[in-house]
Amino acid sequence: MGMTGKLSLNRGQVDLVNKGLSPSEDELNWARELIEAHEKGASIGDGSYLPRLARAQKIASLADSYGLWNA
Repeated sequence: MGMTGKLSLNRGQVDLVNKGLSPSEDELNWARELIEAHEKGASIGDGSYLPRLARAQKIASLADSYGLWNA
């Protein structure tokens, strides 16, 4: 997820680059579920909660930039 940008010299490659960098449906579903649970007041169960929440928020942000996030 750290590589969120690429340079393409050929416009025909833009869609392929975007598809390759976009979060998968599984990642989107996971992020959406975690963020919704957090917004409803889910309790912090262990030390992995906040890093997982940060990852879900990063996925949501990236998906939003690609027009994939319908929250």
